[in-house]
Amino acid sequence: MATIDKDKVREVILFADNDYRMYEVLTTTYLNNLKKKRLKGTYDKKKSYKLMEYYYQNYVRPEMKKPSKYGYDPKFNKPEKEYFSKYYGDYLWEEFLKNVRPKSKLKGTAKTKRKLKSGVILKREFSGSLFGSFPSGEYELVREIKPTKVVPEGQYEIRRKDGKKIILAKSRFAKGGRN
Repeated sequence: MATIDKDKVREVILFADNDYRMYEVLTTTYLNNLKKKRLKGTYDKKKSYKLMEYYYQNYVRPEMKKPSKYGYDPKFNKPEKEYFSKYYGDYLWEEFLKNVRPKSKLKGTAKTKRKLKSGVILKREFSGSLFGSFPSGEYELVREIKPTKVVPEGQYEIRRKDGKKIILAKSRFAKGGRN
């Protein structure tokens, strides 16, 4: 079984850490890929190690071979590749990915993730003649609609006593009108 030449691996890690282009490729290409996976909830640490092996193979090693950069071909054996990839996989996890939380699978729910209770009574206080066809009174809440650019305060879908559903802006209801 092949052994790990820690000095050689350390040289490659130092080269990759100190070269701006290598760091840029690591943070833009590979880190963004892993962040997307983390947000989706499909992040796998073992697969991130494999991705870091590709980072070594496709970017670090060819750059080190260039005479203007380092002029040395650091051909790794299998344990050395695993050591390198584990180092960078753990580095990315600790520095960037650990604090990225997967997105919630519940689309369209409130930030507090509470369910609205249908049947809540909303009170409407009417004054003026602008909304003459919409009288004051109590209405049953069917659902709450999230804010949009057009209606930034949000909307309620309500049901009148006769059963007809109406969608109105929240600002048309008195503050504290919920029971």
